[in-house]
Order: sequence, then structure tokens, then C-alpha cells
Amino acid sequence: MSRIVRDPTGDIAPPDEVIEAALPSTMTAADKTAAVTAARERWETLHAADVAAWVAQQDADAEARRQEAAAAETERQRLEEERAAELRKAEEDAKAAAEAKRAKFDIDATAEAPPTIELQAPEAARETTRNGKYVPWFYFTEEICRGAINDYQLEDDLQLIASSDGSVVFRPAKKLPKTPVIPDDKLTFEQWHSGIGIYLRTIKDVGWPDEVCEQMNLFYYKLPFHPMRYEDTRALIIYHAIIRADWHRAFVDNKTGFNIAIISEVRMASARSKSQSMTFDASVARMEAATVSVLSFCVLYAR
Repeated sequence: MSRIVRDPTGDIAPPDEVIEAALPSTMTAADKTAAVTAARERWETLHAADVAAWVAQQDADAEARRQEAAAAETERQRLEEERAAELRKAEEDAKAAAEAKRAKFDIDATAEAPPTIELQAPEAARETTRNGKYVPWFYFTEEICRGAINDYQLEDDLQLIASSDGSVVFRPAKKLPKTPVIPDDKLTFEQWHSGIGIYLRTIKDVGWPDEVCEQMNLFYYKLPFHPMRYEDTRALIIYHAIIRADWHRAFVDNKTGFNIAIISEVRMASARSKSQSMTFDASVARMEAATVSVLSFCVLYAR
């Protein structure tokens, strides 16, 4: 059946006058009336059939579109399920590959846990401490002691060198360690604090006198809780660096050592002043750098 291309629902029947004008003039009035009535009935019958065919075609088109949409949705879902299945398979393959690479644990069901192994300072630092010589606090920090200890070697001959500003710095006699040493007064509070337990354990293990160990224990018990910690932690670190260097210097100079556990508030105030001076110097340096940048910009802009 050929496709209907025009919507017949809006068609209007021709007027009676038009139908009657098309009839032979020889027909009687009664015959013309009957012919007009028959023609109108015929038109209405054909029009109703055309409208019914058009509606049926519209319904068929709508059903075809619905079926096409349903088929497209089914295909979309199928493709989506295929992609989801591929992703699941890829994840499963990745998990299987990771599982294959995972270390296989060999467990002895009868064995008990080994004794806890505490962090130790590098062997060279321990030996230098055994001789009562100064060792940078850096070598007692957790980050060094937790690493490959044998990679951090100190020279046997360690020296305290006075710098131009009057502070004391550590310098190996022959060559530098394999890792750059952070001076005591440049450590962070966290770095410094992490070394306390390791240092105290080291001086006890290497045989320092009980009296000295007790003083050191008391010193490192009191210092972290000194009020200065809550005002300026850097001042606390500076105080520790200076006092520890002085304590070792007393033995180097064959002088009678002092009780390091007695915290000097005068020296603590001095450390606070040095810390504030460092803060001021850093601020000035930043301001100078900013000024240079502005002047450079102005010169370039002026050109």
C-alpha cells in the first residue's frame, strides 16, 4: 500500500451548488437533488476511509518510532553492560596481577614476636660519644637513626670550630659526612625532640657516669616543658645548642664541667634575643628583596 503523503482530516466537502453545477442540465430537479445527496454521501464515505487510513498510518509511524527507540535503548544498555563487564574484567586482572606481585608471607605458627629493636645512633656517632666528644644532635634525630645507619659515617677526629659570630659549629677534621649536617640551632623542634630518647639511651649504653646521665635525664625532662617553648620554640633550640656546646667545650678546655640540668634563665633570655634578632634580620631581608623587585619593575616600566 502506497504511503499517504497528505493529511485529509481538514478536508471540507464541496458545496451542493458546485455538485449540482456539474450535473447534466437535462436532469429534472428531483433527479438533481437525489444525485447531489448521493454524491455527498459518496464523498463522506471516501473521506472517512481516507481519514481512517491516515490515522492508522500515524499510529503505525508512532509504533515504529517507539520500537526504534526501544531497540536503541536495548542496544545502549547492551553496550553499557559490555563496557561495564570489560571494566570489571580489567579490575579483576589488575587485582590478580597485584596479588601475584604481593609478597607471600612465610609464617611460623610456633614462633613468638622478637624483642623490640630500639633506634640507635650511627656507630661512628656512638663511638665519638663514648669518648665524651661533641656530636651534632642531627645524628641522634629519628630521621637519621631510622635510615640506613651505616650510610651515615662520622670521622673519628671531630672538632669544635668558632665561627665569626661567636657561635660554635661542628666540622669533621678530614671530610664531610655523606649527608649534610644540620647545625643544632637550625633544627626544628620536632627534629630536636625526636633525638632526646636516642641520645639519653646512647650516653647510658656507651658508659657515661651515672651522675652525668642523671643530670642529662633531668635536663631533657625539664627543657621541653620550659615556658619558652610556648613563646618561642626556636629560642629553646638555640639555648640547647649553645649550652650543649659549652658543656662539651669545658671538657675540651680541661675545665670543671657545670650541671647542665640547671637551666640558666639569663642564657635562655639571651637565646630569645638571638631568635628575635634572626626573625628581624629575616624580615629585613624580605623587605629588601621586595624593594629591589619593585625598583626593578619601575626601571623596566620607565623604559
